Amino acid sequence: KLFLHLNQKDPNNGENKLGEQSANRLLTLINAQDYVDAVGEPDYFEVIEDGSLNSGGVEFVTHKPIIGDTVVEALDGLEQTHREDDNYTDESCGIHIHMNALDFNFTEIQSLLMIMSRLQGYIYRGLPSNRTDNTYCKEIPMSPRKISRMRSLTHLVNEYYKSANTNLTDNKYNDARYFGTNIHARFYLGTIEFRYHEGSIYSRPIKEWIQFLNRIMTTATRLQRDPVLCSRIISDKIPTMDILKDITGVFGAEYIDRRIDNN
Repeated sequence: KLFLHLNQKDPNNGENKLGEQSANRLLTLINAQDYVDAVGEPDYFEVIEDGSLNSGGVEFVTHKPIIGDTVVEALDGLEQTHREDDNYTDESCGIHIHMNALDFNFTEIQSLLMIMSRLQGYIYRGLPSNRTDNTYCKEIPMSPRKISRMRSLTHLVNEYYKSANTNLTDNKYNDARYFGTNIHARFYLGTIEFRYHEGSIYSRPIKEWIQFLNRIMTTATRLQRDPVLCSRIISDKIPTMDILKDITGVFGAEYIDRRIDNN
């Protein structure tokens, strides 16, 4: 399931100037319903409000989980909507990707946290500064080695929630959701949520990010059957870029390298 936070503001109060007709139409937009009444909703998405966005911001959320070619169709259509409606993002916007994890149990969740703990430094280096110093996509505070030593789901869950100064609940808004890799979503929704990416109105960077995350999720399902890779992830002596290639291939390494260079 895709959660895409996008912002549309009164153009007289921002740097992005819109055409006169668009400007007049948007001056009175103050919430999600105003947006829907003015321009409607794109295919596959509904428009809702989100308190974390700056004034005038709205959130685009898929009606239901989407897979395969539907993801491409939905994102390309969403970009077209943004272009037609003069939408844009600001520093309060982000892209939240939910990946199906109903079949993720202890070993898969443990493996995923090990991977993301190892790679997160490079992921953050490719993000704008406002994504690295906010409280909505925090670093995983546990090292891959510490995570690898956990021997049960109870142990892992206790440590994860303790690091957020909270306990496991079925409340969506548990503070443990605010890590860049949110496994709290696994226990109330059946997904893993990735909260790192900055907002964008364009489909290409979102599709590349999803492709990158797909490779990580796939590796997490088989990591415990690959003791060599597991040892490399835990080791402090192996360069992170080499680990990145092991997990996501040349595509993933070039993708992160490009994001860092362009940041």
